[in-house]
Amino acid sequence: MKPFNNILAIAATLALLGMLVMLVIHFLPISPGISMSTVAASLLMLAGTPLLYFGFMRRYQLETGRLAQVETTLSEEHGLLSTIINTTSSFMMVIDRTGRIVRCNQACEKALGYAPGELAGKEAQRLFRDPADAQSIPAMAESLRSAGSLEERDQSLKTLNGEVRTIRWTYALLEQNPEGDDLILMTGIDVTGQKLADDKRAETAGQWELTFNSMVDGVSIHSTDFEIVNVNSVLCEMLGMTREELIGKKCHEVFHHKSNPIEECPLLKTRGSGKREYVELFEESIGGGTWLSVATAPMRNDSGEIINIIHVVRNISEQKKAEAALRGALHHNELILNNAGEGIFGVDTEGLITFINPAAASMLGCIPAKVTGKSFHILWHHTSEDGTPLPEIECAIMTTARTGLSCVVKDAVFHRTDGSRFPVEYVGKGIIDQGKCRGAVVIFRDVSKTRETEQQIQHQLENLAALHEIDLAITASIDLNITLKVILAQIIEQLDVDAADILLLDTRLNTLEFAASRGFRSDPERSGVLHVNESVAGQAVLGRRLVGIANLKKTEERFVRSPLFSKEDFTTYHAVPLITKGQIKGVLEVFHRRRFFPNDDWKGFLKTIAAQAAIAIDNAGLFDDLQRTNSELVMAYDTTLEGWSRAMDLRDKETEGHTRRVSELTVFLARAMRVPDAELVHMYRGALLHDVGKLGIPDNILLKPGRLNDEEWNIMKRHPQYAYELLSPISYLRPAIDIPYCHHEKWDGSGYPRGLKGEQIPSAARIFSLVDVWDALCSDRPYRPAWTEDKAREHIISLSGTHLDPQVVKAFVSLYPGKTY
Repeated sequence: MKPFNNILAIAATLALLGMLVMLVIHFLPISPGISMSTVAASLLMLAGTPLLYFGFMRRYQLETGRLAQVETTLSEEHGLLSTIINTTSSFMMVIDRTGRIVRCNQACEKALGYAPGELAGKEAQRLFRDPADAQSIPAMAESLRSAGSLEERDQSLKTLNGEVRTIRWTYALLEQNPEGDDLILMTGIDVTGQKLADDKRAETAGQWELTFNSMVDGVSIHSTDFEIVNVNSVLCEMLGMTREELIGKKCHEVFHHKSNPIEECPLLKTRGSGKREYVELFEESIGGGTWLSVATAPMRNDSGEIINIIHVVRNISEQKKAEAALRGALHHNELILNNAGEGIFGVDTEGLITFINPAAASMLGCIPAKVTGKSFHILWHHTSEDGTPLPEIECAIMTTARTGLSCVVKDAVFHRTDGSRFPVEYVGKGIIDQGKCRGAVVIFRDVSKTRETEQQIQHQLENLAALHEIDLAITASIDLNITLKVILAQIIEQLDVDAADILLLDTRLNTLEFAASRGFRSDPERSGVLHVNESVAGQAVLGRRLVGIANLKKTEERFVRSPLFSKEDFTTYHAVPLITKGQIKGVLEVFHRRRFFPNDDWKGFLKTIAAQAAIAIDNAGLFDDLQRTNSELVMAYDTTLEGWSRAMDLRDKETEGHTRRVSELTVFLARAMRVPDAELVHMYRGALLHDVGKLGIPDNILLKPGRLNDEEWNIMKRHPQYAYELLSPISYLRPAIDIPYCHHEKWDGSGYPRGLKGEQIPSAARIFSLVDVWDALCSDRPYRPAWTEDKAREHIISLSGTHLDPQVVKAFVSLYPGKTY
């Protein structure tokens, strides 16, 4: 081929030289005619043209052969290329400038859910999720023309079933021609999984960063040479420095100053040990002094090598303050617990003792170390107050320990180590931890003294109540026997004796006589009279003191009242004199059928009751004397009144016995009308004195035989007023004043002295007015003889509703008039 090529070149050169000469001749100003130059040029063209033709023809033949060979080679290469394109896992797509798909490999079609060749001719816009990606294809071609290549781009394509896949494309320009028929080759790989992983990593990194900066504690990450490589915002705020200020600093520059030795640095320890380390530091440079807890842990790579150290810092100043306060409180509580007067112990939910204070140990007679861990219920709370077994299920403390519900028990019994028992009151409180009951604390106290005091107070109150009842009996009753029975009942109840009696002293005979008894099996009254000089009771009288015999069965003293007393089986005896106002009124004896040793309180109360009994006896004697004196005085009063009435009858020339008759008849009629007995005596006295006012009337008027004139009559009508003025100052006769003052008043109001009407007139006066008229009509008078009872009865009836009360008239008429009153 090389010789041929040389010949062809020579021919071409000759031809070209001929043409050049011809051109020069043509354009240069050469004289007309054929010159040598023209001939030479023509010869050159003639010599070169055949050679050129021959050369081109030979070239054509050679090129045609070569073209066939190239086409064969290209065909083989195209087949191989197509095989490679369709078998590669990479996506390959060829699109024109309009965005139409020219070709797409099978990997791309399969990934997008299409059949082979189905995408050819379709618009790429249908595949791109973002329309802007498809619309940028023309601009992409221009960029490829100018830049020659483009950076990788991630674009989202939609599959046939609607899924989205992320493809990382590489773009290349296949053809460039003036007409602009550029084809763009897109070669890509499916990075959907990688994209998701990258997004996840980014999300995780964001979450980690958020968590890192949102932690309560300050966190720093250090290199193995203690240089800070990262810090969170909490640590920056805690230290008062920015992140930029901290990164790059050594740990010792931040945390370890003069007060914190470097050898205590947990980073140093962690790097050496490869384990977690913890230390508490007091950092003077932070906020004037701050307690920090610093925890460190190694960060390792996949090979297990320490690549960083994480530093967790917490401000524990408040915790330290709380701990100090807690220690103080615990110390304070311990002082209280150990010095408390009440017993205090704790139990768990099983009832096992967790602690016990000295007061409780002392009261229970135990050693704390020996009872801790044992069941308190078995040790000292296994019975109730009355001694009956107390099941654990009924134990209030166990209920509190298991439920947390508080309990207050006032009547419990605890047992000491020596087996003795004592009453207690206790309070149980549940120990609650995070909403769960962990046991109970019990606070108790020995109430033995309290119970004794309460019993004493109760006994004293009962004694006071007994004395009060005796006082009431003394003041409310005038019967000595009733009062003495009340006294003896209170003695037996309050002094817990089996029998008691009261003997009265007869100072004239110097003897003691039975007055009242209680609790005897026999009748002590049958024992007869005791002589003061011959009885134990007499010893109490003569000595004016309490006398006691502890054991009657062994004493040489002899009761005069035997053998009756031998049946009583008495063992202990006491006698106390009944003294009031310095005078002995008798003796109080009390008996026990058992051995009895009285205390001072018992003896004091016995003497107090004896004094009360003496007062009762003295009052009874005074009352009897007073009653006797009063009776005598009343009799004297009534005798005097009767004498007055007879004197008035004689002065007034009344018929004999007028005052006595009207007095008796008034009482009889009043009793028939159910007037209370207490008022009858006053009506009787009023009837006796009904004309006592006439003592103030002159004799010339009172004894005038003829009719009185008006002036005399006015004087006569004053005698009721005189009676009132005479009797009202006398309190004894004041209740009887109604009849003397009002017996001349009339039912219709026409009477005198005040003109009272109807029920304004006292009832006693209304009753007496009828009786006075009746006796006057039925008695002889100097100026007329007595009326018959029938006539007088009719006259009485005629006065009903005018002079006399209709009810009194009705009551009087119902009685038999002829009856003897």
